[in-house]
Amino acid sequence: MVLRARRAWSDDATSTAMYLAVCGLVMVMLVRSSVISNNDFGYRAALLPQFFLLLLGARLVGSWWFGLGEVGGDVGVVATKARSRVLVGLMVLGVAGTVYQAVMLRVFLPLEAARADSGFAALPGEAFEARTAFAAMRRIAPAAAVVQFNAVDPVGDRNGDVVTPYEFYSRGLLMDSGRQVLNAEPACATEFGGDARDCTAIQAATRQLYAMPAPSGEWAMGYCGRFGVGYLAVSALDPGWGDKAGWVWTLPVVAAEPGFRIVRCGALP
Repeated sequence: MVLRARRAWSDDATSTAMYLAVCGLVMVMLVRSSVISNNDFGYRAALLPQFFLLLLGARLVGSWWFGLGEVGGDVGVVATKARSRVLVGLMVLGVAGTVYQAVMLRVFLPLEAARADSGFAALPGEAFEARTAFAAMRRIAPAAAVVQFNAVDPVGDRNGDVVTPYEFYSRGLLMDSGRQVLNAEPACATEFGGDARDCTAIQAATRQLYAMPAPSGEWAMGYCGRFGVGYLAVSALDPGWGDKAGWVWTLPVVAAEPGFRIVRCGALP
């Protein structure tokens, strides 16, 4: 049996798949990316060994289903009742996990929004307003225009949340903006490029821009001219929204929703 298994799994394709799967699994278990905080490398690199394990698993299942020797040669593993149960259980678990993740990605927000105390209750309406305003802006904004929104959670208290409602909201602003953003993260996100020397000044000025009381329109115009920003987005969640004398309500408006505004400032490319 051992010799037969060795012969069956000794062809070049199978050996290569086994080698890449094992190396990939060892790598993602022992190596962590420190470029960004969520170890993006760890859970994305795992897709590589998963792909080769899928190929090997398909060969094994095919040999059991069609009979030894008909698919991919003699794999050298006899389909006993116990092995079949284990294999079916693993397949069901894998399919269930994939279905669960796909469903949760789509129902997470509606489920959270249904809970009045979750902090996500108003998020669908807020996200829709922002999407509508950005769509109007993109119809007139040059492709090279730079946009800025408040990337820092005004509340600041995480309450144990992995992702706060405002962080979830700001990710939507980043995706819906459709233009380059000056500062889209609370931290200096220069790991994949950019000059970190300007980051501190940009962050300090952006925090002041969205603070309360809101700076004047002249101050905001100076901010945009200094950093090359063409449009400023602001929502009712931002502290400066309620200051009627600030830039939020005095600069030329490009798109306006009940809880979201985009104003023009600075010179456009």
